[in-house]
Amino acid sequence: DGFTLLELVTALLLTSLLLGMTVRAYGTLRVAGQRQIRRSAEVTALRSTRTVLTSEVRGGLAGVDWAPHPPDSVRLRAFRAVGTVCAAPTDSSIVVRRRVGRRPEPGKDSVLILSELGEWRVFALTSWSRNASCQIGWALGDSAETRVERWTVAPFPEAPAVLMLFEAGSYHLSEGALRYRRGRGGRQPLTEEVLAGARLIDTLGALRALLPMGPGGEITVKVATPPESR
Repeated sequence: DGFTLLELVTALLLTSLLLGMTVRAYGTLRVAGQRQIRRSAEVTALRSTRTVLTSEVRGGLAGVDWAPHPPDSVRLRAFRAVGTVCAAPTDSSIVVRRRVGRRPEPGKDSVLILSELGEWRVFALTSWSRNASCQIGWALGDSAETRVERWTVAPFPEAPAVLMLFEAGSYHLSEGALRYRRGRGGRQPLTEEVLAGARLIDTLGALRALLPMGPGGEITVKVATPPESR
């Protein structure tokens, strides 16, 4: 027994309908999956942005070490290490006991120095090298948490006591990603480009909580002149 023409046409129609429903269902699932992936990437990017900025601004004073530049930027001097004087300077260099952190990079980094008189001043870091020993008390050489180094700064400071290594930079929420600009360099992306339309100050509740606010919710920190890149 064979199939009649009507049965064949009916079977073809049913097959076409089932195939169409399958394609539409696949398309719907594919769109939903892409939307979920994008949402997950946005959440990850926002979380990374909050973590990075909160960590950076906690190391300085609002309006002094960092300041917002609405709508999408924060300028700052980002502190990378803290050191104390190991030996009395004899020339233009200082023997420094530095806590483990990023190694100094002459020509790019600057040093904020606190003198014994209680004054803070910014100096250029002109050279860096490892030093054999520290001459204060029991502190002889490196340990698990510190490094002993020789820093040369200009101009030569008077009676230095504490040294804070920093780099001048700025964070930007632009072209859909959080970007960091070191000195006068280019903006390097730190997250995926999934934050299109987001505004740095409005989006980051963690950062907004650290900013002085006016009675109407406006930001009251004045934009500070960023430290000159060394």
